[in-house]
Amino acid sequence: MKRIITVLIIMFFIIGAGFGQTVDNLLFFTGIGSGMNAYGVNKTTNELSIKEQVDIVYNHTKGGSPKVIVGHSQGGVRALGFASIYPTATAAVITIGAPVRGHAMLANPREKVRKIDAGIRTITRGVAAVLPGFGSLALAGFDVLGLGSPTRSLLTILGLVAPEKLDDVNVSNIAEIALNPGSRTGNPGLHDLSPTSSFMKDYIYPGTSPVYRTVRTQIGTRKIAKISSYKTVKFLFFSWKKPVYTYTYTPIYKTYQVFSGTTPVPKIPKDVFVHFITGSQNDPITLLENEDQKIARDTLDKSQGVLSLVSKAEAAAAVTMSFTGVALCATIGGIPEGLLLMASGVYFANLSADANKGAQYLKNYKENFGDILGNRENDSFIPLDAQSWDASLGGSPIVSSLSRDFLLNHAEQTDSEGLWGRGGSLDKKLITGGWLGYVSETLSQMRILPSGSSFQGK
Repeated sequence: MKRIITVLIIMFFIIGAGFGQTVDNLLFFTGIGSGMNAYGVNKTTNELSIKEQVDIVYNHTKGGSPKVIVGHSQGGVRALGFASIYPTATAAVITIGAPVRGHAMLANPREKVRKIDAGIRTITRGVAAVLPGFGSLALAGFDVLGLGSPTRSLLTILGLVAPEKLDDVNVSNIAEIALNPGSRTGNPGLHDLSPTSSFMKDYIYPGTSPVYRTVRTQIGTRKIAKISSYKTVKFLFFSWKKPVYTYTYTPIYKTYQVFSGTTPVPKIPKDVFVHFITGSQNDPITLLENEDQKIARDTLDKSQGVLSLVSKAEAAAAVTMSFTGVALCATIGGIPEGLLLMASGVYFANLSADANKGAQYLKNYKENFGDILGNRENDSFIPLDAQSWDASLGGSPIVSSLSRDFLLNHAEQTDSEGLWGRGGSLDKKLITGGWLGYVSETLSQMRILPSGSSFQGK
């Protein structure tokens, strides 16, 4: 069940189109799961390591002037890897919603699974509280009746995942990588997004250089004699001048280097320009198609409303039964019935609590999903801090306000007019405005791109 839950969460929020598109001075790397047919490789970005993918793109595009590389999602990690491995072929790198510090879902997958399981238990207990007794038995019987795991069935019932969509990918491989980020089997392209992967360590994270400090220690003194005057000395018929000495003592030092720590050494050189664009719309429902969004929101609202109503009704029943039971216990002969009613009151109080917890979980699904990611500020899939730049990543900022935050989710980043400008996606139409349009103009002014260059897809 844990694997299915993990797989559904990962599958549900991972998107991707083409593998990489060349536009004159530009290389555009799209998200995970992209095909590599443009380069004659019948594999996806899941099936090859990111290093292999970068090498393939370089070998097919090398030559000519250095290129500006734009990468979305996992493509942003590949873009930084390209700049790190082939800096002389790179003029600038722009990442969009990219987990440049590794994806938090893969940082501690067992902890993420624990949080997912806790959420599923909260919801299923709430649903079971709607039908006391029978509800719990029904939910526990999913596997027995051959309807699949509770999570799979619940998501299907809610309309969040269509049954036929669950078989579009190799489920077992994604689960294996998610639960065992140290594994090199299955999908190495996904594994490389783990913060602990060798790719992140070798090509993205900064290296280290030892720092030494100079230490001078006194190991002794040196006696230095100096003639300060002369004294006349007489003996018999003879006399002569005898020098009078004064002495000074100077310390003798030994100088040596002492290790005092390390300093980061960026993998991307300073002459490569960088820019990072981040998304911060933490609403996983917006990753669905418009019609599916409406269905999902309506379902969540109705489910939350039903659970809230049931919680109140069961709380009222618990109070009524408890007071009635206490009253019966005070009468002669009414103790058995009173105790039974009091026990029933406790039972319904527990049901009310379960239903209320389920309602609150559904009401706060944004925060709960962010908590699973490891950071509640995210673009519905990648934590905001994992998308951001700092000096340790290397390169030189294209503009002073390096990291631009857009209220976009992970899916919208590929087609938002506010980000790309009028006309939509980079791989579809000409960008004539928007943030990337401004960046391209800045690059032209900096003579990184020829004047008048545009990001026009083929």
